[in-house]
Amino acid sequence: MTVPMNTTPMRAFRSAFLALSLFLGLAQPVFARDKDNAQAAARALTAPLEKQGFEFRAEFWNGELKPQMGRAVRVQLYKGNDYRFCVGIPVGSKGKVNAVLLDFEGKVISKTEIHPDGWGAVVSAKPKKTGTYALAIQQTEGTRGVACAMTSGWK
Repeated sequence: MTVPMNTTPMRAFRSAFLALSLFLGLAQPVFARDKDNAQAAARALTAPLEKQGFEFRAEFWNGELKPQMGRAVRVQLYKGNDYRFCVGIPVGSKGKVNAVLLDFEGKVISKTEIHPDGWGAVVSAKPKKTGTYALAIQQTEGTRGVACAMTSGWK
């Protein structure tokens, strides 16, 4: 004798879909908040530089950093400009961030200043050639991934 099951395949699918929707619905605001906090950290680094005459893009590059995996962001730079890249992670995230600018041969062509609390870095560079460069960003401390934001400025 077989016992009829209370669940049909469609009911099981709906239940799984509802559970996934609830999970994603709850997880999304947390990541969005972390992304906003990372952008706020990067923006905080731009304020003193704007007073020095740097103009910053309105948009941000956003991504997630993981402890063992860095990120590279491709940027187009022009000879003669003075650039600043402001990189931030959420303040209080128990992580630290570092970044450098690499030329097309993989050589570091920048100077980096790390915020004393580790949540931000300002990368300075004056490229000698117009071309495509890579901003290498990494999480130097912390055991879990963190949201990261970067904006660039020039004068």
